[in-house]
Amino acid sequence: MLIFRYGSWIHILTLILVAGLIVGVYFLLRKKPREIKLRVLYILAVVNVVQHLFKFWIWPHVWGTGFSHSNTAYNVCAVMIFLTPFFLSKNSGAWRETVAYIGTFGCALSIFIPYWFVGQSLAEFGIFWEYMRFLFCHTTLLATSLLPALWGMVRFRLKNFWKIGLCFFIVLAAILVNDVLCICMGLTGGSAATLYETLAELNPLWMFRPPDNFQFYVKIITALSPAIFLGGKSGVYTPILWYFVPVYCGITLLAALLNFLAERYLPKDGAGAEERLLPHGKPHSFL
Repeated sequence: MLIFRYGSWIHILTLILVAGLIVGVYFLLRKKPREIKLRVLYILAVVNVVQHLFKFWIWPHVWGTGFSHSNTAYNVCAVMIFLTPFFLSKNSGAWRETVAYIGTFGCALSIFIPYWFVGQSLAEFGIFWEYMRFLFCHTTLLATSLLPALWGMVRFRLKNFWKIGLCFFIVLAAILVNDVLCICMGLTGGSAATLYETLAELNPLWMFRPPDNFQFYVKIITALSPAIFLGGKSGVYTPILWYFVPVYCGITLLAALLNFLAERYLPKDGAGAEERLLPHGKPHSFL
C-alpha cells in the first residue's frame, strides 16, 4: 500500500497537494501589494536555505549526522535554493530568468518523476522523512520560482534567450567546484586521491557520465555530441562538455519559445521599474 510507484495514490496525492498549495498561494496573494508578496517569498526562501543547511538538526531521519556534502550546493536544486534569496527582488536579467526557469522546471520535473523513490516503502522511517524533506524543499523552491513569474514580478526578454543555457552550465560548473572542495575536505566518502572516480560516482545531473537508466535520452544526446568528448575507447567522458552541445541547443530553443510567450503574455506587475527609470534600458548586457 505504501510502496511508491508512478501513478499510485501516493504519487497522485502528492501532485494534487503540491499543485493545490501553489494555486492557493497564487490566488491568496495575487492582488496584494508587491511588498507583501516579496515578504512572503523571502520568508519561504530563507526557511528553505535554513532547512537545507541544517537538515541534520531539523529532519528526524538525519539527526546527528552533522554537516556533510548534502548540505552544500551539491546539485542544481541546492544551488537554486541558495541563489533564490539574492534574486527575488531583482526584476530582470538573464540570471533572474534562469533562476525562475530552473527553479520551476527542475522542481516540477523532480516532483513529477521522483525516480529515486520508486519501489521504496514510505512505511520505513527513513524513507518517509526523506520524502517529506524532498517535498518540502522542492515545493518551497517551486513556489519561490514560479509565483514571482506568474505575478509579473519577473521581466522576461526574448533577447536573453541565448544566455539561459550559458547560465545553466555556469551552475553546473559551480556544482563541480563545490563537489571537488567537498571531496578534498572529506565531506564525502571519497578522497583527493580518487577524485575523478568519486566525482563520477556522485555524477550530479549526469555531468561525468551517462546514467545507467534513461538510455533512450542518452542515445539522443550522444548522437548529437562531438565524438571527441565521448571518451571513445577509454570510456572516460569529458565532464560537462560531453553533453554541452545538445543540451545547450535544447535549452536555447526552449528559452526562445518561453521568453517570447512570457514577454507577450505574462503580466508585468512592478517588473520593469528599472527600465522606467532608464528609458534606454539597463546599461549592462548579461546580468
